[in-house]
Amino acid sequence: MFCHTENYACHPQEWPCPHSGRCIPLQQVCDGTKQCSSGGDEGENCGMSNACADKSCDHACQPTPTGGWCYCSPGYQINKEDNRTCIDFNECSTSGFCDQLCANTLGSYACSCHEGYTPDQNNICRAQDSDSVRILMTSTTKILTMNRDGGDVKEVAQVDAVDVEMDSNGDMIYYINNTDNQIYTIPANGYTIPLRLPVQGLAIPVDIALDWLTNSLYIVDRDTARIELFNIPTGYQHNIVSDNLQTPVAVAVDPNIGYLFFADRGLKGPMMKPRIERLFMDGSHRWDLGLNKILHPQGLALDLVNRRVYWVDSHLDHLESVDYNGQNR
Repeated sequence: MFCHTENYACHPQEWPCPHSGRCIPLQQVCDGTKQCSSGGDEGENCGMSNACADKSCDHACQPTPTGGWCYCSPGYQINKEDNRTCIDFNECSTSGFCDQLCANTLGSYACSCHEGYTPDQNNICRAQDSDSVRILMTSTTKILTMNRDGGDVKEVAQVDAVDVEMDSNGDMIYYINNTDNQIYTIPANGYTIPLRLPVQGLAIPVDIALDWLTNSLYIVDRDTARIELFNIPTGYQHNIVSDNLQTPVAVAVDPNIGYLFFADRGLKGPMMKPRIERLFMDGSHRWDLGLNKILHPQGLALDLVNRRVYWVDSHLDHLESVDYNGQNR
């Protein structure tokens, strides 16, 4: 069983479920309906009429299974020095309040967007040229593209692709062929025969990431437990990670600041736990993000604007994210 850890950050008007760390609204604690998977938000102590009597809360108090819980009005948080008075809550220190840029004010905050983005009516930042965006996806037999609304579906190639990447111009597509475990490239318009890239020594490649600045592919080979760099224009190939890998399954890159992230399931021995690491794109300066409650991480994706790492845990059925430093989960 997992315990609540500091990787999870509940908002001031939320309460952490025991064991799971899931955050629920304070108003749902001791309301007679179990919200936490363990039922830890309900219990005999919820019926104590004097749970809040001696708390002297600055703003408000909520009965919980562990006693009275002081909380504050929106825009404020409990002062940890006394657990009862309220101070300004910096919404900008927690992910989710703003889509991109955030400016904290006393009891509130203001959102804005980076250059090249415009806020919509829901304060979501939209790329100014987003109408031309194409989504790339794979099925068991095809590579497809579609517009951002899921329409205008076009077939690029009839192949069994494990993973797929597209260059920054939207001209070329790169993919792992599940049939022969090789990497191929094909124009995005699909009007030609796929060309195999001369990557050497592949056994079971499972994921690729494209550095669009140098036109290099980063390749995760699960069977040989290594990550390879392959420069497409020159054919230069170099192993950048092979030490202390067990079962690498995913890779993602941010060429803007030179970071690479990879996920390792660590299934081959008790000494190597599932983890996500950050390193420089030359393989140096490896650093474990130190995430707890992670079992089968895969499907890494980066928010390059907000500098966050997203992943899927196929065992826990979770989609989660942290910042590049492993915080604000």
